[in-house]
Amino acid sequence: AGCGGSEGAGAQGGAGSTSSASAATAIQLMMDKTSLKADSTDSGALTAIVKDANNNVLPHQSVAFSTTD
Repeated sequence: AGCGGSEGAGAQGGAGSTSSASAATAIQLMMDKTSLKADSTDSGALTAIVKDANNNVLPHQSVAFSTTD
């Protein structure tokens, strides 16, 4: 099965912040396991870290995953 993802819009700095809005340009994926059994019951947790062009983490971004058979 494959997986696809999409990230949300860029994040903006809060009050008193000097940063400007940054668009998401990369998603780093981390899995809690190194492998999964192809038995339709094994599962694992996938964590997505969204980053901008300067490799800064953009917190609170929406990321959606889907699979196909």
